[in-house]
Amino acid sequence: MQKCNESSRDPWLYNRAHNYVDYAVDENGLWVIYMNGETGGLRVSKIETVSIYIDMRDLFVVQSWEINEINGTELADAFIMCGVLYGLERMNQYRVKFLGIIPIED
Repeated sequence: MQKCNESSRDPWLYNRAHNYVDYAVDENGLWVIYMNGETGGLRVSKIETVSIYIDMRDLFVVQSWEINEINGTELADAFIMCGVLYGLERMNQYRVKFLGIIPIED
């Protein structure tokens, strides 16, 4: 995850420029959604802290998942709910089209 916010790297997350990382929170914890700079694939990492007080120095990656079923550069947005990644292909005022629904945690 060290290279997920380099300004010169490609590809971007989602179908808009200069978006490299997205955060999601559900009942299972804090998640980070980003593109893997080495493989170009979508990656999700679960983040935890060593104390009850949130300090950036105390955050660590518990586990990461490569999501090869979804092209992260084609998504309009994504979110995680109940340990499941929901990828949205497009959104407008009236409709949402899901590109993929991928269970992350068992």
